[in-house]
Amino acid sequence: TTSQIMSSMNSAPAKGGRAFLSGVDFYRHVPRDLTQATKLGAIMSILAIVTMTVLFFAETLAFARTSIVTEISLDDNTTPQIRLNFNITFFDLQCDYATVDVLDALGSNRQNVT
Repeated sequence: TTSQIMSSMNSAPAKGGRAFLSGVDFYRHVPRDLTQATKLGAIMSILAIVTMTVLFFAETLAFARTSIVTEISLDDNTTPQIRLNFNITFFDLQCDYATVDVLDALGSNRQNVT
């Protein structure tokens, strides 16, 4: 319980580090005379081990077989340029200072398109 953990933490320096760690153990060992083996428990344990083994090897093989594929395809559009119309109003900006820069998906950059 929490009070046992707190009391073991307070008395940890007196008992030593190993006693402190065993006092904080949430997964305590159950004595052998309090356990009972069953056929169902054995079957479940074997199924769990087989499942974990199959998953381990399947994931390892999937990781080892992974390959990176890069694929680029060109657009079938034969038109060299696309007409784009837009209307923006700037009240305090003269037309001499307004420019448009175009950047496409392949990284081609055209500046001052007017």
